[in-house]
Amino acid sequence: MDVDTGIEVLLLDVGGVIVPPADPDALTQIARLLGLSSVEVGALLYEWEPWYALSTGRLEEDAYWRALGDRVGWDVTDLRRLVAPVWEPNRVDEAVMGLARALHGRLRLAILSNATIRLEDHLRRLGVAPYFDPIINSARIGLRKPDPRIFAYTLDTLAVAPRAILFVDDKRRNTAVAEQLDIPSVLFDHAATLASALMARGLLPSGGRDLTQS
Repeated sequence: MDVDTGIEVLLLDVGGVIVPPADPDALTQIARLLGLSSVEVGALLYEWEPWYALSTGRLEEDAYWRALGDRVGWDVTDLRRLVAPVWEPNRVDEAVMGLARALHGRLRLAILSNATIRLEDHLRRLGVAPYFDPIINSARIGLRKPDPRIFAYTLDTLAVAPRAILFVDDKRRNTAVAEQLDIPSVLFDHAATLASALMARGLLPSGGRDLTQS
């Protein structure tokens, strides 16, 4: 299919897209040791005020862990060691990166992520940072998705029209705001879904789904 959609930039989230979600078995084990459910652990890590402050640069990471330790009644050192398997990214989704590599040089590849100040270091360690420019990190600019202001910042940074971006995120609350701002979006659940969206827009050849086989 040869479709000219005007897309110039593929804008990807990191957690849940480039980096796979936490391993469910590891999360279950952590939850069991903390006496919580897996849902409660996920909320404590990523859906409470200290995380929002950390991911907008208003709180240092040590303070975040002290707050979390106080919340669950654990020693901070032991807690960080326990949570490390789901907190520290140790691999990328190779199927997603297969698509990114295929598009590298044909489209601009960029990142928009709610993350800590260490995001760029993580991406360099994982060997994928060179594919993405810019890397827009919530902790560095003091804004986080789904705040419309971070999308306005992104548009200014990329210096393109909203319709020239294809935004990929695993949370509907983020894609919904992007779409309200006229930014085409893909709600990510699997690399094959992304491949289909790219092929539908003529950004990958019809056999592009094969790139997701890893």
